[in-house]
Amino acid sequence: MATSLISLDDRFCEDYDAVQPELLAAVRGEIPCDFVVRNAAVLNAFTDEAQNADIWVKSGFIVYVAYHDEDGPELVPFAPMSALSEYDADNRLVVPGFVDSHTHIESAMTTPGILGRVLAPLGTTTIFADPHEIVNVGGIEAFRYMLESAENSPIRQFFLVPSCVPAVPGYEDAGAHLNADDIDEMFELARRYPNIVGLAEVMDYLGVIKGDERMSGIVSAAAKRHAFIQGHFFAARGRSLAAYGLHRIKSNHENRSGADVAAALRHGFHPDLRLTSSLGSCDIDDLLLGAKCDAFYSECSLCSDDIHIGDILCHGHLNRSVAILIQKGFSAGAAMRIAALNAWREYRVDYAGAIAEGHIADFQILRGDVSSVGLPPAAVFVRGKLVAENGQIADDGPPRESVSAGKFESINTINLNPLSLSDFCIKTPPGSDGAVQANVISVAGAPSRFIQCALPVHDGRIDLDPASDLTYVKVFHRYGGHRVGSGILQGFCLEHGAIASTISHDSHNLIVVYKDPALALQAAQQLQRAGGGICFVSGAGGSHLVPLPVGGLMSANPPETVAKDYADLHDAFAAENGSGANPMRIATLALLVSPNARISEYGYFDVTSKSTVPLFC
Repeated sequence: MATSLISLDDRFCEDYDAVQPELLAAVRGEIPCDFVVRNAAVLNAFTDEAQNADIWVKSGFIVYVAYHDEDGPELVPFAPMSALSEYDADNRLVVPGFVDSHTHIESAMTTPGILGRVLAPLGTTTIFADPHEIVNVGGIEAFRYMLESAENSPIRQFFLVPSCVPAVPGYEDAGAHLNADDIDEMFELARRYPNIVGLAEVMDYLGVIKGDERMSGIVSAAAKRHAFIQGHFFAARGRSLAAYGLHRIKSNHENRSGADVAAALRHGFHPDLRLTSSLGSCDIDDLLLGAKCDAFYSECSLCSDDIHIGDILCHGHLNRSVAILIQKGFSAGAAMRIAALNAWREYRVDYAGAIAEGHIADFQILRGDVSSVGLPPAAVFVRGKLVAENGQIADDGPPRESVSAGKFESINTINLNPLSLSDFCIKTPPGSDGAVQANVISVAGAPSRFIQCALPVHDGRIDLDPASDLTYVKVFHRYGGHRVGSGILQGFCLEHGAIASTISHDSHNLIVVYKDPALALQAAQQLQRAGGGICFVSGAGGSHLVPLPVGGLMSANPPETVAKDYADLHDAFAAENGSGANPMRIATLALLVSPNARISEYGYFDVTSKSTVPLFC
């Protein structure tokens, strides 16, 4: 039997045990603390009250919270406490550092080290990342790359071993194909990288519920190590939910309604609320209404899941989510529990997420009272060190470079066969004169669905009317394979030109949506040369490129550069196709675990029945 994975709480306890003699000597006044935060209005996550206090810190842990209004003499006459330095909070509110309980760093289009320097000034001090996007591209070496890049981060970054690479084998191919033995190998990396903490979102929930051999083996590989197992399911109820939960999967971030949240809580799951990336796709009031039950304050956390670097720079990160909670009527204490303490408890850590003795010293000083939570905080501390101040990262010199990480960043992962114009034409069956009856994916509403349409035919190929709301879509296997999936979309909001992307969840093959095959070819070839990313070629022939050469998903460029590149592409796309047109809709067309109608390099796929659907009727 495999040895148990060392739990995150055990690791913190090991760190604590190593310095406990120092902490005790400091609280007894025998040695100085590292620093003290004076004149703090400490928000207590346990009692939901703000009280004036001084916070004493030593060796990355909180030694003592000296509340000013606590009465009564000391039982033991200790010597006065001292500190090597002081920080004046100026009576501003001090709260725990925020914790993102589930995120994909790749969705921000920046590397782990860079993203950490963006999040720290916003008060996010810890993230739990699922790197399955890049691992779909580069396998175990890509996983190692993320771990090494994160070593340059000023915040805590923990990683979960991807569980579904590819997510739906047999219906999509990625750059890697991981089984239970590979999962074991990645868990063994914890001997070198202690920030590996569990098994990432088990997306093939239908496979788990039905007892699929591969998925059962993968989940068992984590369970035998007593690892945390992260969930991912849509609207499961009854015995289906029980069959999923019996695998000791106890979290879910795919909560689309209040009923979903209430059902998760009722059955002992831990809901991770997406109040950053899902603002446009769900009713926030309904979502939070379902969470308001007796278990709410101890069982719900916040996550970002997928959030772009431009959104973070413009709108914030979890500080935005906390501001929404408070706007919706939650008390400051309840909001902070959800944003910090609960996420740590989700990952079985007891001494983190609060301003209290023995807890890790990750906290932030807000600009004022709780109403200022949406702003970058005045100061952010991680491991007892100042990492950001007034919206800027603390100047600790340039990030350390990793030779092996730099080597991975230099690889062009776009391995396509030479493309030609004919690759973007869709041939019809013999005898299709004038028109052909075909299945079409309608993405006009949610969820996507299959509909049937009569499509015009010219010279043995589909010849769409440029004025219609129909577009071509192609999915090319970009890892040296020959498969190409062809289809038609309805309601994608592309009136002219072509858009291509190597961000194509979850296998991240090259996907192209287009009106004009010649422009589609141009967009695809630009991405091939750039090593991946997103490219929009307008109907007038102008092009906009977001180069993402790190696995075709991320860039090592400054985050502001990446954000501007994408903003320029987005604006050009919207200008040509309508203000509501969203180019990133292309990224989920091949997401074979999200209802209902999808497409991969194998062709059309019905998610609910887990079966292929023919293009022609």
